[in-house]
Formats: sequence, C-alpha cells, structure tokens
Amino acid sequence: MHRSLKWLYLLVPCIIMVAFVLRIWRLDVVPLRGDEAFTAIHWTNPPFSERWLFFLEYEPNPASMVVYWAWSLGAGVSEFGLRYFSVLANTLGAALIIALARRLFTRWDVALSAGLLWAVHPFLIWHAQDARQYGLYVTLAVLNIYLLHRALHTKKPRWWIYVLSQTFTLYLYYFELFMVMVQALYVLVMHRKQFGRFLRVWMMIGVLLIPLAIQTYVVLFGRDYAGTATNADFGALFTQFIPTLFFGVPQTLLVIGLSVLLMMFILIEPMNSIRWLLGGWLLIPFILIFALSLITSVFLPRYVIAITPAFILIITGGLSTTNWTSSRAKIERYLIFSILIIMSLSQVYAYFYTDPPKSFDWRGLMTLVEARSSADDVIINDTSDTALEYYHRGDINIFFIPEDNPPIENYLPTLLDEHRSIFLLNGARTGDVQIYLRSNAQRLPILWNGLEHFRKWDVDPSEIQISTDIQIGDVARLVGYSWLDNDVLLLYWEALRQTDAPLNILTHFSTELNNPPVAVLDHQIAESQISTHTWQIGTVYRDPIIIPDLPDGDILLLIGMYETTPPYARLPITQGAQDHDGRVILTQITNK
Repeated sequence: MHRSLKWLYLLVPCIIMVAFVLRIWRLDVVPLRGDEAFTAIHWTNPPFSERWLFFLEYEPNPASMVVYWAWSLGAGVSEFGLRYFSVLANTLGAALIIALARRLFTRWDVALSAGLLWAVHPFLIWHAQDARQYGLYVTLAVLNIYLLHRALHTKKPRWWIYVLSQTFTLYLYYFELFMVMVQALYVLVMHRKQFGRFLRVWMMIGVLLIPLAIQTYVVLFGRDYAGTATNADFGALFTQFIPTLFFGVPQTLLVIGLSVLLMMFILIEPMNSIRWLLGGWLLIPFILIFALSLITSVFLPRYVIAITPAFILIITGGLSTTNWTSSRAKIERYLIFSILIIMSLSQVYAYFYTDPPKSFDWRGLMTLVEARSSADDVIINDTSDTALEYYHRGDINIFFIPEDNPPIENYLPTLLDEHRSIFLLNGARTGDVQIYLRSNAQRLPILWNGLEHFRKWDVDPSEIQISTDIQIGDVARLVGYSWLDNDVLLLYWEALRQTDAPLNILTHFSTELNNPPVAVLDHQIAESQISTHTWQIGTVYRDPIIIPDLPDGDILLLIGMYETTPPYARLPITQGAQDHDGRVILTQITNK
C-alpha cells in the first residue's frame, strides 16, 4: 500500500489500548506464583537496608530489586499492584516495537502489524501479568535496539541515551549480554566504520558496569549461585523454545511455525542490513542459552524472551515485503496474518479461561488453614516457598523442611509436642513426615487435596468449643463438640467402660425428629480407629464427622450409640439430654 496512511496514526493508540486491556484483564484473579511472591517479600526491601544487602549477595539482578522497591512505595505489594508495573512496562513495548519496525522497514503497515502481534502475543501477555522483570526487560531490549539503530543512522547521535538505557538493562537482567553480542555483530558487519565508536561507547558502559561485575562475581562464586531450571536439551529448542517464543502455541504447530518463519526470512532477502540484525537477534541468544545451559540450569524460554520481538519483526517484515504484488498475493498475506492473530488470541483465551493457572491456589489453601488454626499450630512444607509466606495472614507458624533433609526425628517429635495442630502440605520430600504423623497423631479430615491435618491423640480440654454432659447408657459420655469449619464437626467421647463388642455411633441428619433421616453417617469412633471394645476408661477421644451435602433449611443432628450385633439395640440416653428413642438432638444446622 503506497497511498497516504496518515489516518493510520489513529491505529497506534488503538493497538496500545488492546495491548493494555489484554494485559490488565483478570490481573489479580490468580494468586502470585513463588517467584512473584519472592518479589513481593524480598525485592521490596529499601536499598542498602540489612535485608537488601543480604539479598544483594544472592540475587544477580540488582536493578530489579531497586525498581520493585520504588514501585511498591506507591503501589504496595498486592497482586494487582505488583503486576501492574509489568503491565505498564510491557504495554509500552507495543509502542516501541511499532517505532522500531517503522524505522527498520520504513512502512506503517509493517509497524502497525508488529504492534498488533505484540499486543496479542500469548507469551508476552503471560509475562506482562507476572511480577518479575521479564515484562519490563523485553521492552527495554527493543528500546536498546531502537536507540542503537538511531545512533548509527544519525549525523549527531545522542549516544548517552543508549548508554544509560543499555547500562540500566544489564543491571536489571544479566542475560541482556546476549543482546549486546547481537548488537556487536550487527555493527561489525553492517557498520564497520562505526565499530570503533561502538567499542568506545562500550568502554564507557563497561566502567559503569564495574559494580555489577563485582556483585555478579560474589553471587556466582562467593555464594555458588546456580540456576533452578533445567540443563540444555537440543530437542527442546524445537519443541519448547521456538513454539513458545514464536507463537506461544503448543508444539503440534511447530512445523507450520518453522515453515512460516523460513518463508518470512527469505522474503526480506533484499534488506541485507535488516537480515543481519534480525538473524543475529534470532540465533545468537538461542546459541548462547544452549551453551550456558550445558554448565548450569538456566534452560527456560523466558530467559531469552528478548527473541520474541525478533520473531514478530521477521513475520511482519516478511508478510509486508514488496514481493507480494499481485492481488492474490495480497489476499494470501492478509489471510496468513489473520491466522496468526487468531492463533494468538485462541492461546490468550486458553491462558485466561481453560489452561491450568500459573499458580497454585495459595489464597484458598491459607484461608482454609487459617480458619482452622491458631498461634499454637504449624504448617509444614517441603520447600521454602515464598508464596506460602506471602499468603500467610493468620497466626499459624510455618516450618520448611531443611534443604539438607535431616532425619525427621531431629525435628518432628518436637513440632508435634509443641503445637496443637500440624498441617502437612504434601510434596516431594514429605513422605517420611506423613508416615510418622499418621503413626503418632490423629489425622483429621480436611477438604483440600494434598493437605493433611493432624493433632495429638491426647485431647486438650481447651479445644472443646461447646461443652455437654450427655451420658449414653453406662458406656460413654459426650463431653462436647467443636466445629473445625463448616464441613467438619468433632465429637468428644469420654470412655466410661469397655464393651463386649464394638458399638457404632449413630449419626443422623433429619429435617424433623420423626422424619426419616436425609443422611446417615453411622460409624465407629475416630474413623474406626477407636473401638469401644478396647478403648481406655477415663480417656477422651476425638471423633471427626464430615458434614455431607444437605438440603436447604434447618437440619437436626441426632447422636446416639447402638450395638453392632442383632437386634442392633440402641443405648438409652441416661443423663444430660432428652432421650428420643436412643437419640439426642445435639445441634441444629441451617443450610442455605
């Protein structure tokens, strides 16, 4: 299209708005994942405070800590507040890639297409909603290329702007060194006469990076920093990295993606300068991350997220090349671009609504735990997960299994002795803990998969919320009951004598006393772990009952005891409450 496109200036704010809306949509619906919670807790310490200096020895990206500290002063450390910074920074990237594409290809259709692909790119949206440095970093990577290209093509370049931006980006994220090598190759091949000036500029940047070099040395060698991802896998470059960075789509579409990429790269053949820039931008970070991952665990697509803008520019540049001259070719161009947009939006929809969420539901977990717990309780986790710390709002203590995996006898008996309740969040290293607790404590039902609740068998009288004095025959006395939450009721039985055969606890839920029960949960005490045939006289036993789904309205809970042999006679209520055919009305439940 060669006619005047002045009206397309109106599309730039529209594209930026699309990018912003997609990035702010459902921003705080999913809880913070572990790394984001680490940002909230440890990257918001004031610079040069004791905690800040401590983490400076362990964190390789010091500017990230300063940036999030400054942001948190005004925005706080809520999920929305922390992520909103990344949203804004990454939305700005849409404007920057429009500017860069316009500079490289001198065409507004290319520029606007690049901005639109940025706006809907699933991988960029994912990280734009992440309280980490990646959303900002990929924007700065584009900015640095733009500033370098402008300096190389301007008679009176303002290199100082490039120096400041590039230096800050390296302090923010050390893998920006990959992009520095991309820039060096581009200048060496396409702007050889200016390579000397480029080196002098970089000598200036090198001086500014001396503190970073010292800090990085301490992190890498003084504290033995190691990556926490995976090691190099050549096949994963094609099944994981390229599909993720290119389209943000599953690997099943890899063949299509590679074919389109190859076609786009061939189509921009006349533009040798751009090919060198985009080719280096595409290949060098791939090569370097693979080589580095041979010696440390840093093999993840997000570490080279700066490649994604190169993919976008290659696609839009190839689709908009002047080689497409026929009307049919133009239709095919628009069709391909539309397919790319639809593919991206489908992945964005899946991210928001159908894919597993990026984070475990820490909010729901801790809400449940804290409804049951007090300052006398502890939750055990196998790893030092900062998300658990972030969502810890109550008084419960947190215990992380030490990294050196000491014998459980070194800590578990003490934890069980010193705390009323133990909540165990099962993980890779909790097997021995689970076995010990199941053997030495009472497991209480809790409606959360992967979470277990334990208490000592010895009942502390203070845990009984509502006291009663209901005697059933001469066998047992119901001394009280407690609610753990709306789903679990604890009965407390005092043994008066042992029986010849085990007795069952009658548990009926009924709308009226004389109506048939709507639910029957007859059982032996403590999920059949305690028998009236062998229980110890004078001991109080905790008996959990999971409340079933009940019809709306007022429901009576009827309790009693009966023999387990014919004719299944019920024991009379002899003290403390009215006998209703061997049953006592314990409480009324209102179900809505």
